[in-house]
Amino acid sequence: MSWEEHSEKLRRLWEVFLVFTSGIFLLMCFGTPYWLVDSSDFSDKRIKMHAGLWACCYETDTTQTCYRNTPANCDIAGHVIATQILVCLAFISGLSACVVAMVSVFKWRKYTLVAAMMCFASQAFWLLLGLSIYSKSFKQEKVHHSWSYTLGWVSFSLSITCAVYYLITGLLYLRNGPSKIIISRDEGDYARLQQWEDEDSDD
Repeated sequence: MSWEEHSEKLRRLWEVFLVFTSGIFLLMCFGTPYWLVDSSDFSDKRIKMHAGLWACCYETDTTQTCYRNTPANCDIAGHVIATQILVCLAFISGLSACVVAMVSVFKWRKYTLVAAMMCFASQAFWLLLGLSIYSKSFKQEKVHHSWSYTLGWVSFSLSITCAVYYLITGLLYLRNGPSKIIISRDEGDYARLQQWEDEDSDD
């Protein structure tokens, strides 16, 4: 195996790792009910409450009951609704980024690189807004953020990494043209195409 083929496989593995890691963390952050934990005492019983964007749960030593995250069930405030909307936008951007990035793995073109960069940058932007709004909302002594919220920041960091990666890759593509890796992979077709162009120029 030549160095060009080896580096091409490494590039594909790196892109797949970045995309799927960012997507998995975003999915876990989006769906799990551990954005915050409240260890206060309710009704003279040791009850722990943990909540996410879509559900809140009340837990004792033996039971756990979860409710849909609505004003009637969980007394959610406006900042939670705003975070829900912003994280939904981030989730849509993340899905689009995964699709475009997977296309760019097999069809390394400038428009796929630019589209992937824009999708990941959009995901990072919406996540930053949503997480920032949520982080300033709870200042009670026994209420603190939990691991679902932390995964949101991890996903934000990975989406920034992906956006920067595709930005740099796109700039290199525009400066150097199609990579030598792709050309060497289809060397026979490229040589024939070059021959036809030379014949046309002679005519």
